[in-house]
Amino acid sequence: MVLTLEDVNKIADLARIKIDTEEATRYLKSLKDIFQLASQMDAVDTTHIPAVAHPFGITQRLRADKITEVVPGNDLQQLTEHTQAGLYCVPPVIE
Repeated sequence: MVLTLEDVNKIADLARIKIDTEEATRYLKSLKDIFQLASQMDAVDTTHIPAVAHPFGITQRLRADKITEVVPGNDLQQLTEHTQAGLYCVPPVIE
């Protein structure tokens, strides 16, 4: 994949981050280095290495997923002014 300065500026725009040309150039170099490392890792032959879910072979003990408190939805919606027809109103995420 060839990444260009235009791509970096587009990513910054999508993330709503204001960057100047100098920063964009620096980010472009960093991203190219990351892609190069990923390409090198992709080139490694791992056909004889078994897949693992965890590098140390341990499992994590998690607490039981139990309901401890039930709060009616109406009570929660009274805490905000931004509801309509029983739904929470949030800012748009996708343009």
